[in-house]
Amino acid sequence: MLRKIIWHVWWSKLFRVMLVSGIAAFWLLSSMERQGPIVLIYPATPLVALAAAPAADMCAWWGYTQPEPQNADQTDATETTRGAFPPVRYVVDPYPTFNGIALDTQHNRAVMSDENRKSILAYDRTAGGASRDVTPPMWQIIGPQTELGFIAGVEVDRTRGEIYAVNNDVEDRIAVFDYDANGDLTPKRRLYVPHQAWGLSLNPSREEMVISVQQLSMLAVYRREANGMDAPVRVVKGPHTGMADPHGVRWDVAHHEIVVASHGNSTMMVPYSAYDAKVSSPTATSGAGGGHFVPPSLTVFGDTTMGDATPIRTIQGSNTRLNWPMGIDIDGSHDEIAVANNGDNSILMFRRTAQGNVAPVRVIQGSKTGISSPMGLAIDAEHNELWVANYGDHTALVFSRDAAGDVAPKRIIRNAPAGTPTSGFGNPYAVAYDSKRDQILVPNCVSQPRIAIFARSANGNSNPVRIIAGQDTHLSRTMHGIVYDATHDEIVVPVALADAVLTFRGGADGSEAPIRVIQGPKTKMIRPHTVAVDEQNNEIIVGDSSGRSVLVYDRNANGDVPPKRVIEGPHTGLLFIVGVAVDPVHDRIAAASAASIPGSRTGLFIFGRTDQGDVAPRAVIAGPHTGIVRPWQLASDPAQGKLFVAAINNVSYPPYELEKPRADLPHDVRLPSPWSSGSLGFIGVWDIHDDGDMPPRAVIKGDNTFLVHPAGVAINPKSGEVYATDSVRNGLFTFLVPSLFPEAAKPRSNIAVAANQGNR
Repeated sequence: MLRKIIWHVWWSKLFRVMLVSGIAAFWLLSSMERQGPIVLIYPATPLVALAAAPAADMCAWWGYTQPEPQNADQTDATETTRGAFPPVRYVVDPYPTFNGIALDTQHNRAVMSDENRKSILAYDRTAGGASRDVTPPMWQIIGPQTELGFIAGVEVDRTRGEIYAVNNDVEDRIAVFDYDANGDLTPKRRLYVPHQAWGLSLNPSREEMVISVQQLSMLAVYRREANGMDAPVRVVKGPHTGMADPHGVRWDVAHHEIVVASHGNSTMMVPYSAYDAKVSSPTATSGAGGGHFVPPSLTVFGDTTMGDATPIRTIQGSNTRLNWPMGIDIDGSHDEIAVANNGDNSILMFRRTAQGNVAPVRVIQGSKTGISSPMGLAIDAEHNELWVANYGDHTALVFSRDAAGDVAPKRIIRNAPAGTPTSGFGNPYAVAYDSKRDQILVPNCVSQPRIAIFARSANGNSNPVRIIAGQDTHLSRTMHGIVYDATHDEIVVPVALADAVLTFRGGADGSEAPIRVIQGPKTKMIRPHTVAVDEQNNEIIVGDSSGRSVLVYDRNANGDVPPKRVIEGPHTGLLFIVGVAVDPVHDRIAAASAASIPGSRTGLFIFGRTDQGDVAPRAVIAGPHTGIVRPWQLASDPAQGKLFVAAINNVSYPPYELEKPRADLPHDVRLPSPWSSGSLGFIGVWDIHDDGDMPPRAVIKGDNTFLVHPAGVAINPKSGEVYATDSVRNGLFTFLVPSLFPEAAKPRSNIAVAANQGNR
């Protein structure tokens, strides 16, 4: 009861800051219309005064402690207050979202991972019911010391009383806790694993555990007590395995088999550790390229298999109904495999020995079931129950094990009151603005690879107005860029795990196929990371982080087509490209690149729009005065010649190959959490003709902004708004800055923003 009271008290504080910010924003906007110009300068505005107080509470809840300034510029008090005004709106879900699930029937525990708030929750096995109220957890592991990020798979060791959670994003580690762990505490063990690990399963009899790795289409088997930099004891990887973007994995101990579910995004991506080869050797390649899409599948391997092995059995084809299969489990008592079918809100049951293009023996699906984007599941054969963790709302469902059809669950576990909206963010690393529909587009980087579209006016914890998701969309993890083409009413997004760029109708909804796909070996794409569209010259610009290249295609390109132009080579200075933007008015292309080898530079590299080959940039904005530690998405305002930069600024150790110990790190190394390290991120604005080590001309930064590590940025010049997505907050933030957009500021020209405008 006390936990429940504390929960609702905390929520009320968040609700108050949302309410007060909304009232203040309404007052501000309505005053502009009624009274004419208003000066908005930090810290005198009522909007700042009203919203500033709860910021510390929000930081504490989201597991982030603001780091000390790391350079001389940041120690200046006036520097850190400039631009520190609160958002006029933000979309953040304060409640957990269930993802992975594991059961311990012996101790009556159900353990679930929470991707939204970066936590692990444990419930009594008999918890839940018909109540519409929150189901209190037994305990919750949450906080900056836990080293939990966007966690996916979770597992329990019933004999030793341990919990294992695998991080799917830049934490790149398995964190192990005791059963009685609660609150903000450090793991008892941590094992660093390859980037994009998703599923996790234990084999107590062999004292081993297996994980699935998405981008490498790989299974890695470790000792159960593996720690630090320990290497796996064996790896299953290669084209003969049939794995393509694997997710759920389950060790069938009784039959000495491992079952894995794949989404079907296929590429011959090599580990990040090979990225620098192309720089040191012009003839080297950091990836094979030529990705493709294959049907989703379940593949079965012997549990001692290693290398590029052919599966024992494969379930794949149109009859299977597989659609973004996520978590899986084995019912050994009844010889069945259960699959959380995320793409069509169903649970599929197959015979354990099934193979080929076979139909499931049972399907749970329909409005009565309450199944909504299922992510994890677990079978309790002892009590004849099937547990389902929903990602699409704040529930976990308990069905009879043999349930079929459109049936209601026996019990419902809620981590938020019934009817609570679910924004569904999963590390939103990019954002775009749809000017035709007045909507904001936010793709997920992890878990469910959706594009969620919100009304521009969305505020607080809001549901999307539409969601693009499902097998037919061909979306996948690692969507680090998105752009809306207003001239042609189209959405363009990169798919890194299949070496593709997808174009959708502007009004796309549900599991809708793209209208064009650029994919194949001729495209020269290895890892398309980010995109921009030149609406004036009908071109798509792609930033490829593995190819160290900027690729330019015709906007109508479709299929396996070569780029029109390529900017790459040592003279360009480009390395890990994370953002691109185009300014056709001033004939410029900008690329945000992060350094990864000694002597290289992190910053903004400006090229001529029609440049190609191994050319030097026209200008480079880099250096300590820029404040950029690590850039990410870019947005361009060609009418004003402005370049908006999301400086995420978290310290991110490049995801590295861990099929063998890393030579330059000790075995017992403890790497910091990227979510609570690095300089505070910001949104910065430069002129397209700027050059050198210069501060931004305007900045949105500081405690009152609620931004910690913003990764995405988009602009709405007509309304004078800047949109930012934040990895730590796992949310979307809207800032009103009309002075940056003359079109918006024209009727109220005296409006000012807290900005570094003295640096012009």
